[in-house]
Amino acid sequence: MADGQLKPTKTGNTRRVVLFDALRDDLDQLRATQAPIDRDQLLFDTGTGPWSETRWRNWRRRRFQPAAAAGGAPTARPYDLRHSFVSLLIHEGMSVVEVAAQAGHQPSMCLSTYAHLFAEGATLDRGAQRSIKLARKAVP
Repeated sequence: MADGQLKPTKTGNTRRVVLFDALRDDLDQLRATQAPIDRDQLLFDTGTGPWSETRWRNWRRRRFQPAAAAGGAPTARPYDLRHSFVSLLIHEGMSVVEVAAQAGHQPSMCLSTYAHLFAEGATLDRGAQRSIKLARKAVP
């Protein structure tokens, strides 16, 4: 999205991504507090369309940055969540091909960026879903 306009992906392809249980629960709680909406409606919609650049910057400053700071990542940017998501997919045990499809990468690009995480993944004894739950308990 750019300045309130939806943009296609770089490849022009659409994709569906994994929705972890914790995020699904959060979204269900959010939707329960709002007027009924069409499931195809954008989550961050102004009622007349996507957020403008100004609204995006306000949200980032007022909501995202304080939440990131409270979570111990005061310099985090919303874009960093993309890397967190990919890391969680790897942590969950997905293959390079599956992770690349979720991220919109070619497998070679995914591997060159995240090879260290795939290597570490073989030694992990818990899945991403459990890691999310443990991290949430650690943050007040």
